[in-house]
Amino acid sequence: MPEKRPARRPAAPSTLLKEVLRREVLPAMGCTEPLAVAFCAASAASLLDDAPILKALITTDPGTYKNGLAVSLPNTGGRKGNLLAAALGLVIRRPGLGTGILRRVSPSDLEAAGKMIREGRVALRAVPARRGIYIECRLRSARGSSVCVVSGGHGNISLLEKNGRRIAAARTAGAGPAAAYKEILKKADFRLLFREAGNADAEDLAYIKRGILMNLKASRAGLGLKKVGYYIRDLMDKGYLKKDILSTAKLTASAATDARMSGAPVEVMSSGESGNQGVVAILVPYLVGRTFKVPERKILKSIALSHLVNSYIKVFTGELSPICGCAVAAGVGA
Repeated sequence: MPEKRPARRPAAPSTLLKEVLRREVLPAMGCTEPLAVAFCAASAASLLDDAPILKALITTDPGTYKNGLAVSLPNTGGRKGNLLAAALGLVIRRPGLGTGILRRVSPSDLEAAGKMIREGRVALRAVPARRGIYIECRLRSARGSSVCVVSGGHGNISLLEKNGRRIAAARTAGAGPAAAYKEILKKADFRLLFREAGNADAEDLAYIKRGILMNLKASRAGLGLKKVGYYIRDLMDKGYLKKDILSTAKLTASAATDARMSGAPVEVMSSGESGNQGVVAILVPYLVGRTFKVPERKILKSIALSHLVNSYIKVFTGELSPICGCAVAAGVGA
């Protein structure tokens, strides 16, 4: 689900790398799917001003439903799930926050969201026939109704309606042009991907470096949670695992994903619109490069290639898939 980024040299034609970085490599706090649910709910609720929501029905594809089913949400004290994410989106009503929509959840927000759920005003269902990202939020208030559909990407609004009237196309985020770079990716070969990564400019490289720092910070936070990364380090300290780049990469990436999947209030830089894939696609080449004393500029360009390969593979597997995106897409990119 995209965070708003400043327009980058609008007069110049976009390269494939710039399109991937702009649309799929974005900061995110918390698991991506419940964030997308909260974003969709907030987008629909924002059309109804301050009118209390009488009824909300959220429909998702099975992948979104599964990924958000039991994952902790940021700033909620460990509370979990898509239903709470939707209710919080209805309460917060600020879709402009993008991936930061749960960055500042107040106790009163939590109480209001919990009350909506307890009163049965928010319902959630999955539609097994849906493929790819699909989130639909239908709302009814005393003053009217609204609909928001997010599809084709975690932050891509494909439909907005208020009282049965479609909102102007300008409110949809990425219909048409958003798909153009994916068509280029689908027809690409590795010569093109290598060339795009090699031509990364200073702005691209600075943004990629920002992702490294962000994901390293998340990894440090995750080590304090005594989950997977913590215990890998413990095994290394006790001599059961060799202290080499393989174990270090596993430790560092695992700790970062521990943090975000536990609802820790830290951001990671995503890849292919996935936070966990961003952790793998960014930190693995970074750590390998540092270990073998590769110049920083070359490391950053290698991460650019990692992002491109991840996005290339996901053009064929889809935004969400039954197979692990970290293994078959971000892992290949890394």
